[in-house]
Amino acid sequence: FIATTDLKFGPISRLQGKNGEKPRIIKWTAFQLDDTDWEKVQLCADILADANRYHQVCSSTRMPTLWQVIPAIEALSSRCEKKADNPKYALFHDALRKGLKKLLKYYKLLDNANAYILALFLHPYFKLRYIEEQWGGEDEYQAELDAGIPNAWNWQQYARDVVEKTMKKYWDDSLKTANQGATVNQAPVVATSKSKAHASAGSDSEDDYDRARLQRLQAGKADAEGWKVELQ
Repeated sequence: FIATTDLKFGPISRLQGKNGEKPRIIKWTAFQLDDTDWEKVQLCADILADANRYHQVCSSTRMPTLWQVIPAIEALSSRCEKKADNPKYALFHDALRKGLKKLLKYYKLLDNANAYILALFLHPYFKLRYIEEQWGGEDEYQAELDAGIPNAWNWQQYARDVVEKTMKKYWDDSLKTANQGATVNQAPVVATSKSKAHASAGSDSEDDYDRARLQRLQAGKADAEGWKVELQ
């Protein structure tokens, strides 16, 4: 295309010469990429492919994606760090470091949003094991203390505190709702012989697990730590 454009359409631009110099004619072929240029384009495409990949995993209209935010940012940061240290991507090292700085800015904002930790905790594949393995637990915390690292932090314990405080808050709210429901509905429930042991007032569930769960819920009403029983 570029090879024939100059013949068909003429030069892409003319730059007016200074001090009586002849105008400079800029041909289309001046923008033709050689093999070296295409190698640079491929390297740039590789970098952008990482960003696009992890952007897409957090884009869905049918599935929850909140639990993927922390793993995605950490994985993208790791890939950028490797490329920023790789001589192959030397031309893009400055851009990669600026990108890492921007990622770190938003990553730090996650410290003020417990929802991301809770989303990981509720995911059956990750739970709190991800935080222990990626951020460190008691062993890593003690190692940092022994090494004299300032502001050492037990991230595993921090995540547990977030979960426990949140569960206690919603547990207290659920007790209020359960007590209100118990006051309104005092009618006895007739249970079959199969489910009688698990049935409880106010439950019309046909699932034995649901009935057993509700039984534990009501048994733990007066216990401030009852939510721990409910999680078992």
